[in-house]
Amino acid sequence: MLQRSNNPRDQARAAGDLSGLASHSADNRVKIVAAGAIPPLVALLGPQSSERVQQNAARALLTLASNNIDNCIKIRSHGAVPALSLLLQSTNEDVKSVTRDVLNMIIG
Repeated sequence: MLQRSNNPRDQARAAGDLSGLASHSADNRVKIVAAGAIPPLVALLGPQSSERVQQNAARALLTLASNNIDNCIKIRSHGAVPALSLLLQSTNEDVKSVTRDVLNMIIG
């Protein structure tokens, strides 16, 4: 759904669903990353996405990074830091808040 739909509602829902699944267990986080979720989530952080999509994608990355240093490294290696840094300029405080949390998690 993340890669197949250009519909912002579908993208936001898919990113939100991934975040929810990842929050259930460390094993889920590993499996979601192994399935290739990071690149499309990073892509959804871009300026072509709505604020809701950006926020949900950032939250999904935050959840995937939680208590998993390997996932933090993978998230960084897929270009999330520059994309997240741009989101710090958002006028949406919720987007900025989750963005700060992700950056703190993945780069300390």
